[in-house]
Formats: sequence, structure tokens, C-alpha cells
Amino acid sequence: GSFGGANIEYLTANNPNNKYDINYTYGRLMQRIKKSGQSNKIKAFVFFQGEAEAGNWDPTCIEYPTNWKMFYNKIISDIPSIKKFYEIQINVMSSQIQIEKAGYLRDFQRRTKELYFPKVEILTGIGLSPYDGVHYGLESYKSIAKNLFNMINRDFYSGESFPYFEHPNIQEAYYNTSRDTVFIEFQHGQKIKGEGNLGELVNSFYFSADSVVSIYYPLNLRAKSLIFNGTNLVSIP
Repeated sequence: GSFGGANIEYLTANNPNNKYDINYTYGRLMQRIKKSGQSNKIKAFVFFQGEAEAGNWDPTCIEYPTNWKMFYNKIISDIPSIKKFYEIQINVMSSQIQIEKAGYLRDFQRRTKELYFPKVEILTGIGLSPYDGVHYGLESYKSIAKNLFNMINRDFYSGESFPYFEHPNIQEAYYNTSRDTVFIEFQHGQKIKGEGNLGELVNSFYFSADSVVSIYYPLNLRAKSLIFNGTNLVSIP
């Protein structure tokens, strides 16, 4: 059901008269499921996509939430035995190829659990290494697999549940009384810590009043420094 470099519209397209039509990527997925004889035993679906729309070669970034909903509804309808849909948020791509509105897409992915509760669970590709701005190395894929295993074990096999299984998810952002510091609150139990070159991480934080403009928008105010404190990330604008 996947195809390298494809956007979500391509992955959703199928023959309306025959969902098993192998001339479509979606049709090939349905055909494989049918041939397996296990169509009523599929418990979960893992989806890691969005780089195409976040790249500067695709014009459909702003339509991503609508297109994602169409794909999600189709999958849930055609594979009704699915109990969990694991959405993996894409990484911050190289500034040479990503468009300014890519942050809008990633923020939507972050919110899919809230928007499509209780089936959707979220993981993230952000912060993994090695990563070259587009592609991951072996150790990064191992990290994704480990996090995915922990969540599946929790959701289906009564495994342990810890907040750090899930990616840090912003709950609230607010100024201090003098309005010279921004506090970003993450979910309870999340452990926020900084590693490596914090200067590089600082360069990933911008302040914007426009919800459809990404952190890379040149008119935004860049953060000057970061402080990690438990479930808080403190940013000095």
C-alpha cells in the first residue's frame, strides 16, 4: 500500500467500481489483504507519510488535513477490524526542500489523536538520529520500531504504559508576567531533556501568529535560548 515519494492523494486514489484494482496503489493494498485471507483479523494500521506534501515539489500541503481524513476514513471503512491507527509525525525536513507551511502539516499530525480519538495514536520521527533532512538511518528506524512495539504492547497485550512512549505533545504555551519568556507545557509525565548541540535546537523554535505558516517563515521571531525543566520547555524570545 505504499509508493516512494507519493502524496496522500495518490495513495488514496482507487477504482470506484473495484477497490481491488491493482492499477492503483490502494487497490494493490486491498488485493494483498484479500489474498492473505486475514482481512477480518487486522488489528492495527501504521502510517508514516507526509514528506511529499512538506516538500517544495508538491502544492497540496494546506489540503493535507482534508486529504488525510479521506484516506483514514477509507482505510477504517475497508478494514473494519482495525482497532488502532498509528500515525507517525514526519521530521523537520531540510530547509532547502521543505516549504514554509510544512509546520502546519506536522502540527495537524500532532493533533490527529485528539481529532480522531480513540483509534489514532501518535509517534514522531522528530529528534531521531541519524537523519539527513530527508532520509533516516538504521538506528532511527530501530527507535521507531521500539516505540511502536511499546505502544502496541500497551494497547493490545496489557503491556506497561509510560508517558514517554508517546512523543512530547504541547498542552499549553504562555508568557511569564514580564512577557520575556515563553513556557511550553507538555503532557503529564513527559520528560523533556536537551542533548547534543542545543544551539541547533534553538534554531527550530520560532514564534508566529499565523497558524498556516511554519517555523521557517522568515518574518517570525527566532528563539534565543532554551531551558529544559521536567515537563516544561522554556524558550527565551
